[in-house]
Amino acid sequence: MFITSDSFRSPVSAFFCEPGNTGWIAAELGLQQSWFLAYFEQAETAEGDDEFSCERTMLFTDFRSVEQLIDAGPERGIRLKSVHILTPGHVNGTDTWKMDQIRSVWLGREPHSEYIPMNVFETISGEKYSASFIGLTADELQIESLKFNFIDRPQQHFSITPIVGPRQPEYTVGQETAEISVEQSGSASDSPRRFKRETE
Repeated sequence: MFITSDSFRSPVSAFFCEPGNTGWIAAELGLQQSWFLAYFEQAETAEGDDEFSCERTMLFTDFRSVEQLIDAGPERGIRLKSVHILTPGHVNGTDTWKMDQIRSVWLGREPHSEYIPMNVFETISGEKYSASFIGLTADELQIESLKFNFIDRPQQHFSITPIVGPRQPEYTVGQETAEISVEQSGSASDSPRRFKRETE
């Protein structure tokens, strides 16, 4: 949640914002939690049907909103370029905020509990942050599979533990095409279904 104040309304908001939008020179974070910054290109059409790409940056309160952006990509002409995670000190182990680029997102769950999917975020520097509701670290979660890969191929930093529960699709984004691997239930010898999805 972002908290805005009329005193922080931009004096030139009307010149740069479309109807229904407002420009602000400052906003307060309502909660000391992790945030996500998505950087992407979006194709737009100008008068005369000339198409051009516009670079945009958006700050999200949770990763589900980033997933919605990825899912909307093909229809809205969005090509994701990078995603960063912003963590407060009580999450990153320091006394201040940090921003790290996310390499990959893993799917896991809290041990000794019913199946509830949990995201684990691995940064390009090797840091790992969890989305645990009870404050467990990434190393304390049971990791099932790769969910999103934003940069190259992820380095294997986790011990993958098969767990019971519904399978989730795996995405590789930030390239010309996104390969989605949907694991099938059954024996370990079953091969996953693979297909292509355009991201531009």
